[in-house]
Amino acid sequence: MVKKISGFPALSCLAAGLLLVALPTHAEVKQGAAVVKTLTGTASSVDAFGFSHPLRIGSVVKPGETVQTGANSTVDFFLDQNGPGIGLNPQSTLRFDQLTYEQSALGTVIATRLDLRQGALFGTVKKLAAGSRFEVKTPQGVATVRGTEFYIDAQQGTLYVVTGTVLVHLVLNLDTGGTLNKDVSVGSGQYLSIPKAGSMQLWNNLAATPFSSKITATSLARLATLGQLMGPLSGTSATEVFGASTAGNSVHIDKPPTSITVSP
Repeated sequence: MVKKISGFPALSCLAAGLLLVALPTHAEVKQGAAVVKTLTGTASSVDAFGFSHPLRIGSVVKPGETVQTGANSTVDFFLDQNGPGIGLNPQSTLRFDQLTYEQSALGTVIATRLDLRQGALFGTVKKLAAGSRFEVKTPQGVATVRGTEFYIDAQQGTLYVVTGTVLVHLVLNLDTGGTLNKDVSVGSGQYLSIPKAGSMQLWNNLAATPFSSKITATSLARLATLGQLMGPLSGTSATEVFGASTAGNSVHIDKPPTSITVSP
């Protein structure tokens, strides 16, 4: 015998079941990191608490930390999903603001945001999946990268694009006072020179132009080297050193900005 189901409660249960089936499942957002792949000279990272740590090949730098390179020093990082690679020139300062990624039906969606406060940065970025962001902030503006090889000099206010396209959002200072927002697209084989101040006419005519021989052979070779940063270091690990002292049966561990005392 077949029972007939009727009434609002049954329909409500059916609707709730359909709703649960229709709800999308969200992928887990994972935290990325930057691993030192090559290093010449000296470089250090400053953590969120202001403590400086010397970098070595294999060192891991996490979001929220700032990297500084010394005179005549360079460092290259493997970013894995968030890159694959970036490199810093001598006397550069870069803060890793965000390094996250998640898997979607369209591929790996990344969110990379770098703050280049001083010096110069080389980058090689793979073609990005829909919804991804790779941004480099400089004192002159924010460059949004869409899969390319590029070189940014924060001091000179110049951007070179070897392959792909970079969209630069600028906040420009006018000689007459005030600011002007402008977006400039820089394509393959082009460069953009950003003046620190100027007239409205200068800003209106600001555009990317072919860089021809303006980028040096050394810089092009550096970009080619970054293109090889496609694999992680084997056996890479992160270490953290604490200070500790004993008093009787107690152990006191110093880990700025907190300290812990462990007793039996």
